[in-house]
Amino acid sequence: MLGALWERSVDSLLARAGAVLDDGGPWWDTLDRLLTGIIEHALEHADLRRIVYRSVNARASPTRSCTT
Repeated sequence: MLGALWERSVDSLLARAGAVLDDGGPWWDTLDRLLTGIIEHALEHADLRRIVYRSVNARASPTRSCTT
């Protein structure tokens, strides 16, 4: 389920970026709109990013054993 949500989020980001790039125009305006769109997307999906990054970090963390 988490993978499907993440895929949907990435697809949304790519669609947003594609729309900006397809509009064309002066490169500086295009770059500004592209970066603004990426930041807005990241903020709109902040909760999902936190969940995904935590799950990745949990899997990457070394296992610690308690011995006394």
